[in-house]
Amino acid sequence: MLGMCTVMFIAPVAPKLVQRFGLGPVSALGPLMVAVSMAVLAFGDSPSSLRILVSLGILGFGIGFGAPTSVDSVVGAGPPEQSGAGSAVADVAMNLGGALGIAIMGAAASTTSTGALNDVPPPMIAGVCVAASGSLVVAVILPRGRVQAVAPAGAEQAKTPLVADKA
Repeated sequence: MLGMCTVMFIAPVAPKLVQRFGLGPVSALGPLMVAVSMAVLAFGDSPSSLRILVSLGILGFGIGFGAPTSVDSVVGAGPPEQSGAGSAVADVAMNLGGALGIAIMGAAASTTSTGALNDVPPPMIAGVCVAASGSLVVAVILPRGRVQAVAPAGAEQAKTPLVADKA
């Protein structure tokens, strides 16, 4: 619950940070924060409620920075009249990534789990490495510079009321 609440407060801040620092650094911050949240859980004595809450809060920051910037970069890559298709591609990619990530990490956890609570499970280390490397890849491949906000197709129409007052 804490992670999703954090996302609700952080996601609206991400576009403002993109305008100030550029898409690359803000997009790279998302996976980096996810890696930090995994590291908080992975490298410690034993999982405590406080450690789990801190990890979920950091995870919320990562998702809050990563999700909106990822979707915006995909939707903004095409012409405005194809923003719906770009949004669909971003949605499918996020759903597919989530489903495959859960399946792969679950399979890795079930095959390599030793049952010892004090040892760091190899899948957790792998997850930290994957999230950190994803952050580096995003930082390298995204263009540098500031991004101008592009109004989607039909944005001017959205300013007019849907129901006209009949006086």
